[in-house]
Amino acid sequence: MKNQKGFTLIELVIVLILLGILAAVAVPKFMNLQEEAKKSGVKGAVASVRSAINIYYANANLKGKTTVFPPSETVLKNILNGPIPDNAAVINPGADKKAIDVTTTATPPAVTAADSTTATKPAWRYNSNTGQFWSNWGGGFKANTY
Repeated sequence: MKNQKGFTLIELVIVLILLGILAAVAVPKFMNLQEEAKKSGVKGAVASVRSAINIYYANANLKGKTTVFPPSETVLKNILNGPIPDNAAVINPGADKKAIDVTTTATPPAVTAADSTTATKPAWRYNSNTGQFWSNWGGGFKANTY
């Protein structure tokens, strides 16, 4: 029995402490990556819809139409060739992540973290007069700053 080899209890405790320290450092960084992924998702969705609106605008101008921006949610969905993208900033699971509020309000509304708990608030807002399209949810970050 004198030739048995293995780790002592102290060595195992030291390894567990080191793993705990590494985990404590890595978890906050991972949480920050999730937030950045949400921001990027919203930015990508906004960019794709804005691009479709710009193409519609250019075609309407070339054809001499008086309505140069998509006038409704239905037309907006048609030019996207599919559904409106999900808004990753929507935290509330009961909310519709594709809902659009078509408005003529010129400026985006103020977004707060409290908006994340409102299930009836539409995920997106679209101004049919100016062609502006923006996120209508805070989700813990300022989704309207881009």
